[in-house]
Amino acid sequence: MSDADVRLQAAVLHVGSVDRATAFYTRLLGLEVARRSPDAALLATPAGTSTIAMRERHVQHVTDRIVQALVWRLATIDLLDDLERRAEDLSAQTTRHLLAEDAITVLNVWDPEGQRLVFLHHDGENDVPERIPAEVFWY
Repeated sequence: MSDADVRLQAAVLHVGSVDRATAFYTRLLGLEVARRSPDAALLATPAGTSTIAMRERHVQHVTDRIVQALVWRLATIDLLDDLERRAEDLSAQTTRHLLAEDAITVLNVWDPEGQRLVFLHHDGENDVPERIPAEVFWY
């Protein structure tokens, strides 16, 4: 199979408020609302690539989530810096650190529902780093 044969269509999230989640993700990531119903939304890039689908459903505990984290790779450290500023402008909780052994900068951002987003930057050519940072699997 080639890259064109298999692609991730979108991450699907359950959220307490579609309006609040839509506002957060469109402002943080520059996504646009591609489809909307009273209790659901599909967000896409400006080019029309589906990215996040969400439906209202209250989640009581972070461990009730099926999606543990959404992970993105950013091509440059400047993009990571910009994303961190946007998250701070949204008053989102963030942590950032460098995994020195792999030269990977990790930015964790929590959305209004407590969903963890992980943004990685490394200088390698490949989207897949040599090792998966262990914290990708943390709550």
